[in-house]
Amino acid sequence: MKNVLAGLLMALVPTVALAETEGQERLISDLQDIGIFIVGHTSGCGVANQEKITNRVGTLASAYKLLDKDGVTEKEVKELFTSELVAAADVGEGVIQDKGCFVFNTYIVEHRYDMYTVDDIFSLYIPTSDP
Repeated sequence: MKNVLAGLLMALVPTVALAETEGQERLISDLQDIGIFIVGHTSGCGVANQEKITNRVGTLASAYKLLDKDGVTEKEVKELFTSELVAAADVGEGVIQDKGCFVFNTYIVEHRYDMYTVDDIFSLYIPTSDP
């Protein structure tokens, strides 16, 4: 799994495994990363580009529907994406509470180029503490 906080997000693997295709798994992985960025932003560990994140989530949702073979509804995609974002944010929040922004942002920097659908994480989130 090519996830920003893959080691920390192992609790989310079962939901990723429910995705039908490798493409959908990658989309969910990137969505989880975005959930991490949001909590990093709200916790004061970094600055998220909210407009780009909103656009990226919309793009991921559209792509997820295109890859679906069973005709998933818009409501089902919204529920899945909300669940994944919240779960990832909970994990990120736990890391920040337990280890602080420095450790949290170290993972971000180490995996700066590891998202599937974004070339550089820093286009969505910029750490404000030194890793």
